[in-house]
Amino acid sequence: MSSSRRQTRPESRRSSARSARRSTHHVSCLQSFQLTTVANPASHAWLAFYPEAEGSVPPTPSDSDTSLERSFGALDATEDAKDTTDEAGRYPNPYTLGFSRTAFLRKRLFDRQSKWSTTKPVSLRVVTYNVNNRIPPSGTKELAPIVGYGAEDIIVIGLQEVDLRSSALFVSQGNQRAEAWEQAVYNGLGDNKEQYETVATLQYVGVLLIVLARSELRPDVRMVQESARGIGLMGFGGNKAGVAVRLKVHDTTLCFINSHLAAWKEYLERRRSDYVQLRTLLSFPTPTGINPPLEAYHPEDRDLMVDDADVMFWFGDLNYRLELEDADIRALITSQDWDTLLTSDQLLTDIADNKSFIGFSEPRITFKPSFKYVHGSITLDPKRAPAYCDRILHLSRGTTVESKQYASHDLLWSDHLPVTSTYSVDVRVVDEAKRGEELVECQCELDKLDELFRASLEVNTGEVDFGEVTYRRPVRKEVVLRNTGRVPATFSFRTPSPGKPICKPWFWPFPAAGVVESGQEMTVTIEAYVDEEHAAALTGGREMNDVLVLQIDGGKESFISLQAQFLPTIIGLPLELLSELPAVIREVPLATRKELLNREQDATDNKDDDEVTSKAKGTKTAREVWRLLERLMAEGTGVDKLWTGDADPQQVLAIVDVSVAAGSREWF
Repeated sequence: MSSSRRQTRPESRRSSARSARRSTHHVSCLQSFQLTTVANPASHAWLAFYPEAEGSVPPTPSDSDTSLERSFGALDATEDAKDTTDEAGRYPNPYTLGFSRTAFLRKRLFDRQSKWSTTKPVSLRVVTYNVNNRIPPSGTKELAPIVGYGAEDIIVIGLQEVDLRSSALFVSQGNQRAEAWEQAVYNGLGDNKEQYETVATLQYVGVLLIVLARSELRPDVRMVQESARGIGLMGFGGNKAGVAVRLKVHDTTLCFINSHLAAWKEYLERRRSDYVQLRTLLSFPTPTGINPPLEAYHPEDRDLMVDDADVMFWFGDLNYRLELEDADIRALITSQDWDTLLTSDQLLTDIADNKSFIGFSEPRITFKPSFKYVHGSITLDPKRAPAYCDRILHLSRGTTVESKQYASHDLLWSDHLPVTSTYSVDVRVVDEAKRGEELVECQCELDKLDELFRASLEVNTGEVDFGEVTYRRPVRKEVVLRNTGRVPATFSFRTPSPGKPICKPWFWPFPAAGVVESGQEMTVTIEAYVDEEHAAALTGGREMNDVLVLQIDGGKESFISLQAQFLPTIIGLPLELLSELPAVIREVPLATRKELLNREQDATDNKDDDEVTSKAKGTKTAREVWRLLERLMAEGTGVDKLWTGDADPQQVLAIVDVSVAAGSREWF
């Protein structure tokens, strides 16, 4: 179905050591076929000229819709950082959703590029030629005028209709024609051909792109990428197509697009659609193994597009026509009144009216139309209106591009004439050491912004002392969080390890999470509370302290130490242990309490249930139980709903705390 291979230099160049990276990709139309959908088929007049097939043509803007065109320029490296600025509009907030640290560093670095780079001119020749299925004669040197005799540093040749065989529209026919044309280009360079190396050769059916560079410049031509797209029959056929090569010369990215758009004067709308389709669908994978801030174009969420370049050169048989009667066109050609003739040029009008190729520039045309001629002569075809079908345009994003010469040539191989344009392009040359220093400076600037916009909370105290805490009597303390930063601070308390609570069970902060606005305060209440589940452990000597870790999203952590003194209680202690207390619980030394609890625990662990029950039967009743019985006997007779009635919780706690736990004989 298709083939893809690396090609070697034909004939004498085949064994050259200077043949670095060279490639030929003859891409099958079916291989790159991608289904697309039409948003509103009724709005596209050009659909009438093609068979109705689902997904055959992508959406295209209407004549009045230029939003897609205007968006192409948004990929500039100086605009791609998504900075959200504060009220003064000076500093971007690096914590804002959508902020890209890479894009910020890139923007700041390229704002300083005058400190780490210089420019040098590189000469460039672009050629476009519709060869009308012609195969160059073996050994011919007739291409010498269009390849410039080897005067330029880089030579880019775009050919159309290289292969018009019907079988080639859907199945690759190999690379023979590409090789023949490449050999003809080298032959045209004459004695200078040994000074050049092939950078890329890319063919998509009838559209062929060849890029050469001087051998001395070749090491500085890198990151070569290729893309191809069919736009012909059914939306993917190779009779109309576009191919692109994207590369870097030193540190300046150039993209060359060779295209063959829809023919015929009345198919202007289709040409506009072809152009939009190629501009949006020709893409390149994002390179790996590079430092993204150093790349002027390195999107984080998509592939690279043809617009991701400092300079785009778009050329080919664009097929735009003249909106004049045939007789009027011929009369203006005879008088060589090119300016008047070009006032009716569809392409120049489209550019001026923002219909297609918005922002592109074309050198001034001072030559006759390149189409259509009788084969083998410079005689205009009497049956077809002449037109400037073959064009070379460029779009620069701040890079100096100077046009030197724009011309057509009387090479009589086709019904088209070849068109050439030469340029001087100021490419960026990097001082790696200085760029590294500036990148460090940019990183320091980002670090300062991190600190400036880092969420920050000040805590009014790092220590909270609850004093004495008794059974079931909560003690509350307040901590004030003050936001001294420029942004809202979201806080929470960090767990010591996954799956663990944020603190020990007898402490808890309220709220445990929240947001404090810039310049505002929030009070967090921390409660100490001990119930029967943990009273025995604390009575036995477990320390009542902890550390809360206050974490701020995007900010630093703070630590709040908590401490309290739990007053011992008999609540939760085994009845067997109570009978062994030498005094009321709060008068028993801590060491004795620990010894009794440990001894009781060991006895429980080492005996079976029968032994434990027997021991309980032989244990004298604890004085606290006797005192409760005495109270019931003395005060409980005749009390209505003694066991089911409601009681004041505070009075109950007071009785338990003072009369039972503390051992007082005074009853409430």
